[in-house]
Amino acid sequence: MTGMHRRRVMLVGATGCGKTTLAHLINGGGTMKHKRTQDVIYGKYTIDIPGAYLEFPDMYDHIISLAQNDASIIIFMVDQNRAPEVYPPGFAKLFNCKVAGVISKSDSSPLNKRRCERQLELAGVDRPYFSVNLKDGTGVQELMDFISSVGVFALSDKQGS
Repeated sequence: MTGMHRRRVMLVGATGCGKTTLAHLINGGGTMKHKRTQDVIYGKYTIDIPGAYLEFPDMYDHIISLAQNDASIIIFMVDQNRAPEVYPPGFAKLFNCKVAGVISKSDSSPLNKRRCERQLELAGVDRPYFSVNLKDGTGVQELMDFISSVGVFALSDKQGS
């Protein structure tokens, strides 16, 4: 792969929504608990963006730049347990690649699900949205199949991890 950019999944969302845990899972490491991410972390198949980047509009240019160079798909994550509104209206439309929506912690606060969907809609993310529970794996296979369909990795790559 010399001279080629590795195509990755960029994970964007509020602090604590499960980006780093999902990144670890996508990269073949299974689920795990993680501390707050302070810097951009490049994994085998992922780019994990700190939640703080969404808290400061001055950082939006950095997110867009990172996506243009290395991302095949961007996943906007929202936490069904808290659902803070972190995405500016139409933000997903600023990217030149596919943007998908993931609602994490789908086992908690079911009344917040519609609020999460609405936040993704306002951000400009097209359906379908993937509801996942990273603790028990609910919805994870569907998300992984979708990521594979975008060409980030082949399912055979993941099975060999």
